[in-house]
Amino acid sequence: MPPVESGAAPDLAELARVVARQRAEMDRLREQTATSGVVERAKGVVMALTGCSSDAAAETLLQRAKAARRSLLEECWITLGEVTATSPGGTGPATAETYDRHGMPASPAGDEPPDDVAEALSRLGRALVRVETPQDLADCLLEHLAADLGADAVMIYVRRPAGHLELLGHAGIDEALSARWNQVPPFSGVAPVRTVETGRAH
Repeated sequence: MPPVESGAAPDLAELARVVARQRAEMDRLREQTATSGVVERAKGVVMALTGCSSDAAAETLLQRAKAARRSLLEECWITLGEVTATSPGGTGPATAETYDRHGMPASPAGDEPPDDVAEALSRLGRALVRVETPQDLADCLLEHLAADLGADAVMIYVRRPAGHLELLGHAGIDEALSARWNQVPPFSGVAPVRTVETGRAH
């Protein structure tokens, strides 16, 4: 190997700074990608309600966020949660769907969750924006829903073509238990299989 020259140390320091800048930029882009869907849905809501352009809707959301000292993402979630679609005359059903605070089609009238449940789901929705892996998802679900649901653990499975279940992520259980439940055969009565079949927690 060639001898290390006196200028090598500054070069390494500069390389470390470049890597740090690139990591920061990647984090910024990842955050931007995660939030862009929520922002676009909120812009669509503002455009539908006011008839303004996409740029004007974006500016409206930014101004609201600044006035309330909130982030743009928080303002977008609030905008999506406050949407109630009514007809132009206000006397009939809307031609557009009504959306809940997560930007999803709302439940029929009389089937809305209580305020505390809605608030818990709103917090969960904001946290899910930053989820990147099944393990992150398991941790997030346990953190935000365990107390309300009385859950001790979360286990996320995928059903493989052969029919068995494979554990992708978990929270609230140790490695020994996760290893034991890593592969679940498609036998009826086994808790993970029963959960998949019924769509209910066990």
